[in-house]
Amino acid sequence: MRTAEGADPVAEEVPAEANLEVREDGRAAAKVAGSDGSLPIQSIVPLGENALMLDYANVTGRHLKMKGVSVYRACPLLYRENGFDGNPWDNAVQYKRRIAERAPSASTEGFEAAFRLAVDAVPARIRLAVEQGSRMRLEVNGMTLAPSPSGRWMDRAFAVYDVACALSAGENELKLTAPVFDPLLELEPIYVLGDFSVMPCEAGFRISAGMPRLASGDWTNQGIALLRRAGGIRAGADRGRRTVARVQ
Repeated sequence: MRTAEGADPVAEEVPAEANLEVREDGRAAAKVAGSDGSLPIQSIVPLGENALMLDYANVTGRHLKMKGVSVYRACPLLYRENGFDGNPWDNAVQYKRRIAERAPSASTEGFEAAFRLAVDAVPARIRLAVEQGSRMRLEVNGMTLAPSPSGRWMDRAFAVYDVACALSAGENELKLTAPVFDPLLELEPIYVLGDFSVMPCEAGFRISAGMPRLASGDWTNQGIALLRRAGGIRAGADRGRRTVARVQ
């Protein structure tokens, strides 16, 4: 916690009713209980962009055709139809680079995974992160998109796409295509990132433009799916007209 003037934290500014919580980044945050003597929360602002994981898709392989299937269920089946016992990256031990160097066959078909995204209003800032995306083709509503040369998320294996230009209000199709089977192309969930709110619908989730206004309580009911930064809030408190503390 830091005072309004930016001075070092002082213990007496944390109300006795507050619970001290430690975030993943190791910093502490005070959770104010709201009883007498505590500092009421003035505002809650997400510090990071919203994120929505899409992990169900219509998947087509050499012999497989599955509708509305979890990618975790479909992935080992794609490996099995190409000579593996299952997904080698979660149930096998690699000797040297034997699995990674297993050559993809030009005569072997790859796979397609078509994800659905329901949109009420297209956000001005919305991106898609795809693991090993640079080795696959992405089409959004039939439009082929190239990854951003400077886009990064999580690690360098993820390709990041600006998809605002290709989305529209209503149902959208995000289709990944692996032209040939390659042991490195493990079918994984894809991630929608940006300034939007998320609410559940009959089949999955719908997104709307703009980050939600947050209050205390369950954030999943307020339009937040996943926050990239743990504990991503700023909470300020006023006593009279003077801000006496800020918890971040």
